[in-house]
Amino acid sequence: MQLDVGQTIYIQSYKYDGSLHRTWSKATVLDVQEHMIVVMTYKTWVIESDGRRWFTKEPAVCFFYPNEWYNIIDD
Repeated sequence: MQLDVGQTIYIQSYKYDGSLHRTWSKATVLDVQEHMIVVMTYKTWVIESDGRRWFTKEPAVCFFYPNEWYNIIDD
């Protein structure tokens, strides 16, 4: 999948065992590099694996590493 700066994407986060952890309904791509993807979430729905839903009120910058099992979110 080709990502472009400014593009809006949907995020799915998985636990280490492969089960779904949570999803974000939208995030804006800020930077795309071979080793890292940076996005920002703001005023978006988050759905937990148990079905609970909440709406983000503050912006959060998220760093995703394609070949790693973790991500970093700073709000």
